Amino acid sequence: MELSVREMELSLKQYQLHKINELLVFVTQFNEFYKEKFRDICLPIQTMDDFRKLPFTTKEELVQDQQLYPPFGRNHCYPETSYVRYHQTSGTSGKPLKILDTEESWNWWRDCWVEVLKSSGVTNRDRLFLAFSFGPFIGFWSAYEAAKKMGTLVIPGGGQSSKERLYSMIENRATVLLCTPSYALHLSEVLRKWASIYHRRRSEPSSPQESRGDRCRQRGSKLKHAGERPCTIMPG
Repeated sequence: MELSVREMELSLKQYQLHKINELLVFVTQFNEFYKEKFRDICLPIQTMDDFRKLPFTTKEELVQDQQLYPPFGRNHCYPETSYVRYHQTSGTSGKPLKILDTEESWNWWRDCWVEVLKSSGVTNRDRLFLAFSFGPFIGFWSAYEAAKKMGTLVIPGGGQSSKERLYSMIENRATVLLCTPSYALHLSEVLRKWASIYHRRRSEPSSPQESRGDRCRQRGSKLKHAGERPCTIMPG
């Protein structure tokens, strides 16, 4: 029997409520942080309105918990030996928050990025340049893992200056650039200045052996054409 739109909406909400209760029961059993935070909550919750009344968790709470219970705090559900990845926030708004991932949760991160790359038209025929530091900030680590899963060639740009990254992209004919939007704009400005200086210093302006940097500038490139194929700029 075919369900009406209203019946499908109710069915979806019931399913959502069921999954929320599963999660709440799990964390209140195995996560010491949430066991304390939700100690006065009666489970299972009965409606989505009940769910909306649950207290928010802030970054400040989690950072404070890690300070009280170093080094990783109590916001984890498995033994420490189950975790395989460590990352932390940038620390721009205070003390960095440490984050642990199991193999399962890390693969979820990776698979999310697989969808991002595929929806942007990236395939295993591309050459993907990652312009980030490869430090403890999570940044594009998951994008790197996703590209590997897709069979896409990954060119790392960690530990390089902006000029070195541009040179690597041009020399290796990268077709996809992954970086933050602000850094993409910075790279385009560096490329514009670099190409202009290089052009003025050439002794043979009409020489067929012109630099790749000049060719990028002549195309009006803003890192849209880092090599010979269009370059996709992914927001971070």
